[in-house]
This record gives sequence, structure tokens and C-alpha cells, in this order.
Amino acid sequence: MRIKRSNILKQIFIILSVLFWSSTALLAQQGDSDSTSTDSSDAALEAELAKMLSEDKLDVTISQSIVPIIVFGGGSSNMNPNIGIITKFTGDAIVSGDSDEKEGFSLHEIETSFQMVIDPYARADIFVAVVPEEETAELEEAFITFFSLPGGLKAEAGVFRSRFGKLNQIHPPEVIFVDYPLPLEMYFGGEGLVETGISLSALIPNPWDQFWEAVLELTNGDNETAFNGNATNDLAYTGHFITFFDINDNSTLELGGSVISGKNDLLGNRRTSIYGVDLTYKWRPLDRGLYKSFTWQSEFFLVNKDIGAPEKSNAVGFYSYLRWQLGRRWYMSGRYDRAESIENDNDLEEKYVAALTFFPSNFQTVRFQSTTTKEFNGTTNTILSFQLNFAIGAHGAHTY
Repeated sequence: MRIKRSNILKQIFIILSVLFWSSTALLAQQGDSDSTSTDSSDAALEAELAKMLSEDKLDVTISQSIVPIIVFGGGSSNMNPNIGIITKFTGDAIVSGDSDEKEGFSLHEIETSFQMVIDPYARADIFVAVVPEEETAELEEAFITFFSLPGGLKAEAGVFRSRFGKLNQIHPPEVIFVDYPLPLEMYFGGEGLVETGISLSALIPNPWDQFWEAVLELTNGDNETAFNGNATNDLAYTGHFITFFDINDNSTLELGGSVISGKNDLLGNRRTSIYGVDLTYKWRPLDRGLYKSFTWQSEFFLVNKDIGAPEKSNAVGFYSYLRWQLGRRWYMSGRYDRAESIENDNDLEEKYVAALTFFPSNFQTVRFQSTTTKEFNGTTNTILSFQLNFAIGAHGAHTY
């Protein structure tokens, strides 16, 4: 059926008039719903539109095909993900001892994030890092989160930072020091524990009405330091439990336990199991929370690695740091690391770290850090570092 151009234009005019009348009525209700003059004006306009509709019978198919274009056209910008960029730039100088670390300035990475709520049931998160030193781009995380699964479950699927411990979940540019603590670097590698698989988490009801969360992950065992780097089809299994207490109005205590186990050889005959405990205490007074705070965080690691019957390697590591807030934008931090080698528990390495951090705003970080390392062979070296991070675009909230 062909419809004349004049009829189409008339129908579009009528539809636009209806939309205009609807918005006018809404504004009138918000401004002064009791206004007699407004009511009479709306009634007159409504009568006029009813007369026009009665004189011209609209084709249902045409009106249904035009209205959705008008409704959804204005909301197309909502389909764009939130995009953010954060950098990690440092300058390092060796002041004593002999170290393999590179001196000079370095742009370690430029991390781009794409995050968006897909629908009321799921959200997508993608993080890509450009590493100028290696002239490569790396996929750091890419996963979808489902919020409303049966039984109160929440699920993640894709590539994600494993929920082992406390600090592994934080991306390198957002760590409160220039570097990761020794146990994470030695047991999971420089990038931390990043796995491909699925993660299920749920809140556990309890008679004390406390925050209890349990996490179970099934992943490929991609980590080459702890496992076999996805050389076999054997999965790695991760479990994590966390509880949270309010000590008083000003302080909280968080306690977590983790375990991960997976095969570490090409044939899939040997296994590595890593156990962890993390403890975080935070103090922030209600009346001075913008200017004063204190954090004490520690993690302990126990590694059990089968390196060929009947031998097994057991390694122990931990880190502990203190962080004081000196003012609204100034923080001072100190950290001690101690870790035994995963290949030989007789090899021990230690680190002593002190850092001063200034935040010009929520989008910039300036940090000065001194790092003294006592290596396996007994040699000691000290490195002074300057770090400058900046973020643009959308930037999600940090993990508490």
C-alpha cells in the first residue's frame, strides 16, 4: 500500500505534537499542577489533537515503524562504554650496591579500560595495556560479570585477576607502591596471578549477621611461574574466603584466606598448591576522615610444589606495610617483604621500602620511593624511584 508524501508528513507532525504535548504536560505537573490556566490550555490542546486524529486515520504499521526511531535515536550515546586511561611513569637511580634494575626514565605502561553495564543483569570490563618498553599491547583483563544468578550467586567469565589474597586484584598502576611485594613477584610473576576461566562468589548467611563471602574459581592454570602455563588441559582451582568486621565507628578489620592448586609439569603429574592469609586493619576518624587515616595490611604465603618424587619444595613468604595519611593529599608508607624461592627454599630475599605519596587530585599520583633489597647471594642495593601516574576519562572506584 502506497501512502502519499503529504499524509506521511501529517502523521509525523501529529506524532511530534503528541510527544510535545506529553513533555509540556510533564513540565506543567512539575511546576504547578494546580494552575487553572495550565489545565485549560492542556485540555484545549488535547481536544485539538483528538480532532486531528479523528479526521485522519493513521496507518498502524506506519506509526509503529516511526515511533521507535524517535524514542531510541536520542539515547544512542548510552550505548558507548565508559573509557579511561591510566599511566605508570617512573624514574629510577641506583644509589648503592649493584642491581640489575634499569636506571633512567621509563613509561612502563598505558592502561586503557572499557567498562559498561550491558543490561540489568550483566556488566563488561576490558583492560588493555600498551607496554612501550616491549613495543607490545597486552590484554590484562576481559570478563563479563553476572549479578542476578539463582541462589544469590555472582559470576565472572573471561580473563581476570584471580581473587587470591588482597593485593593481586589491583592493577600495577594502582598499587600504592612503585612495585608489587616480593611474594607476589616470586610466586606469581611480575604481572601477578591473571587467569582465564570462571569465578563464582556468594554471600554466606550467618547467625552473627557478619559479612562473609566465598569465592570459587576454575581456571586454565595459565601462570607459568606457579603452574604449567596452560600446556595441558588440567584446570587450576582457587578458593577464597573473606570476612569483615566493624571494630568501632572509626576502624575496621578484614580477614581473608586463599588457596590455589594446579599442575606444574607438561605431563600433568606434579602439582603446586599455594595457601594464603591476608589481614587488613583500617582506621579513619569520622570527624577528620579527609585528613587522617591509617592502614596496616599483611599477607602470608605458603607454597608447596612437587618438583619430582620424592622431592617437594616448600617456600614461605609474606609482606606487611603501614600507611599513614599526613594530610588531605599526603601519605607516608613503609613495607617489609620476605620470600623464599619457590625452586629452592634455602634462597631468601628481603626488601625494605619507604614511600612518600602526593595526590594533586584524584587523577594524579606523585610518589618518591626508596627500595633496599637484600638478595639471595647476600648482596644489598638501594634504588631511589620517582613515579608519576595520571588518569583521564572514567575511572572506577578502588577496591576497599
